[in-house]
Amino acid sequence: EATSHALLATCDAFVRGVPMDLYSDCHNKEMPSKSVSNILVCIAHVMGDQNVCNVFEVQSQAILDELVKCHSGTTTRYQLFDKYFRSVLHTLSISGAVDGDDSYRAIEAFDFLLRQSGGSTVAKNFDMILPIFQSRTAEDLRETSRGALKLMALLESTVSDSSFSILMQPLALALVDDVIGPSLVWKPGGKAAALRKISSAALFSLLRGKSVCATTLQKSAPHLLPILKTNASDEDDGTRELSLLSLGIIFELVPLTLSTKSMDITNWLDDSSEAVRIAACGCLGHLLRAVPSEEFSGNFIDTIVEQLVIYLDDPSEPVAEACADLLREITVRIDPLIVATKRLEHHSSISGRESPKAPH
Repeated sequence: EATSHALLATCDAFVRGVPMDLYSDCHNKEMPSKSVSNILVCIAHVMGDQNVCNVFEVQSQAILDELVKCHSGTTTRYQLFDKYFRSVLHTLSISGAVDGDDSYRAIEAFDFLLRQSGGSTVAKNFDMILPIFQSRTAEDLRETSRGALKLMALLESTVSDSSFSILMQPLALALVDDVIGPSLVWKPGGKAAALRKISSAALFSLLRGKSVCATTLQKSAPHLLPILKTNASDEDDGTRELSLLSLGIIFELVPLTLSTKSMDITNWLDDSSEAVRIAACGCLGHLLRAVPSEEFSGNFIDTIVEQLVIYLDDPSEPVAEACADLLREITVRIDPLIVATKRLEHHSSISGRESPKAPH
C-alpha cells in the first residue's frame, strides 16, 4: 500500500506540475506521449490490485481527469485510453509474466485496462489482445487457476459490449477455437465448473452480439456441438441454459444435417430448471425453422410432438406457452394432422387415468 501511495503521489505531482507541451515526447502533439503512457501503466497496476484499489480510487480518477484536460480534443477517459491503448498494453507485457502472484497481478492490470476502454477500442486493438488471451488461457487452464477465471470473466464482459461485435469478426475463429472452446471442456472440480459457466456466458454473448459470422461458425461447429451437448447436462442450471441458448443460435446460422441438429433436445424439456426448459423450447424453435419441413418425418417428429404436448401442462406458464407456440409452428409448417392426433392421444390417456373405477 505504501508503494502504491508513493507511486500515485509521484504521478499526481508530475501531471499537475508539468505542462503538457513540456513533457510530450515528440514534436507531433497528436502522437502518444511515453510519459503519459507510463502514468497510465502505473494506474493500471494500482487500480488492478484488488487489495488496494478501493483505497486509491479517488486519487487515480483525479489523475485521469487531469490527463483528459491536458489533451485537446479529449473529453472522456475512454478517449484517453483509446489514444494510449497500444502503448500501455505493450508496456504491461502480460504474456511475459506466467508465474504465481506476478502473473495474477499482470492479469489484474490487463483487466483494468480493458474495462476502462470502450468496446470499439478493444475491438480495433484485438490483434494485440488475442495473443494474450491465447497464451494466458493455455497457461492458466492447466491448473484451472484464478487467472483463468479472471480472464474469462473479462472476456465475457468485453464481448458483451455492443460496440465490439462487427470489428471483432475477423478474429472470431481464433477466439472461439483457442480461448473459449478449450475452457468449455468438462473437468472435475469447483473451479473447473465455474470456468465452464463463465466460458458458456462468453460464447453466448459472442454469438448473440453477432461477433461470429456464419462462415466462422461452420468451421467451429463440428467440435463445439458435442461440447455444448455435454454441457447442456451440466450440474449447474446456468451452464445448461447458456449451452442450449448457444446451440439454438448455431442451429439458426449453420447448415447441418438434421441428425446432427436433433441431439435429443426434447430431453431438456424435462429439466428441473424453468429457465433451462424455456431455453430448450427456444432451441427446438431454431431447429424447426432451420430444417426444411420435408426432412421432418417418422419417429423424430413424433417424439418432438409427443413431448411438446405433454409439456403443455407444465406448471411454468412461460414453458407451456413456448410449447404451444412450437406446436402451432409444426401445425402450419410441417404436419397439422400429427399435432391433432398426438393431442387427442394425450387427452385420452389423461381421461383414462382419471376415470373412476366402477363400484363392485
